[in-house]
Amino acid sequence: MRSELIIATYDKPTYLDVCLFTAIRQVRKPDSICIADAGSDHRTRDVIERVRAGCPGVDMRHCWHEDDGLRKSSAALNKAIASSSADYLIFIGDDCLLHPASCPRSSHHDNGYSHV
Repeated sequence: MRSELIIATYDKPTYLDVCLFTAIRQVRKPDSICIADAGSDHRTRDVIERVRAGCPGVDMRHCWHEDDGLRKSSAALNKAIASSSADYLIFIGDDCLLHPASCPRSSHHDNGYSHV
């Protein structure tokens, strides 16, 4: 079973940077990380590229949706969901800091994942 962390963001590159820092330091890392971007400028892309370059073993992608003023965050999240092949999706915002044990851990009691 694969898990994916989906991080919703919009024009907060500093928040995203810190959020990604906590995401890549999980005891049990998600199989992939997707940034659902609701139309941020180049600074967000720059943060993602820098983190991606520093963590070559982490599958990370950027789902960007143009800022059309309406439904921007939901459209970005829908793109992220549609592009995922994971069995479990974990949703957070860019203002969340994850405890190192936040992502699901393997357990034989419920199909390989415990609910956190």
